[in-house]
Amino acid sequence: MVKIKLRLVGEEENVIFPRIELDPQIQLYDLAKRIEWITWIPPVFQEVRFRSQDLPLVERPIQDIKFGEEIVVMHSDLPWWEQYKESADIALKPGCERLWQASEAVWIHKVLMEHDFFMVYCSFYIFQMENQHKIAF
Repeated sequence: MVKIKLRLVGEEENVIFPRIELDPQIQLYDLAKRIEWITWIPPVFQEVRFRSQDLPLVERPIQDIKFGEEIVVMHSDLPWWEQYKESADIALKPGCERLWQASEAVWIHKVLMEHDFFMVYCSFYIFQMENQHKIAF
C-alpha cells in the first residue's frame, strides 16, 4: 500500500484529498470505483491524469506510483459548464439570439444534471441556483 494525493480540478480552488491509501497493483476498474467513491464522479465521466499524462488504459495503470504522488481527476463535462455559463450570460442580453442561447443553457443544464456533475462540483450548483432567476426561460 502507498499513500497518494487525489486532486479534483475544475473549481476555483482545487480540492485535494490527501493520504489516500492505494495498492499500486490496483486494477483499472477498481481504481475508477475508488475515485468515484472519493469524488462522486462516475467512472464513465472521469478524466484521470497521472504524471501529467492521461491515465493509461492498462490493467494496472499506477503500478509504479510512489509515496506522495498525485492523481488528478476532473469530470469530463467540465467544458459543458463553461458553455452553460456563456449561454446563460448571452441569454441575459437583448437580441435575437437570446431565446436560442436560453434553450441551449437549459439543454446543457439537463445534461449536467443527468451526469451527476453538480454532485461533484457543489459550488457550481450553488452558483447556478443563485443565478437561475436571472434568465427568463
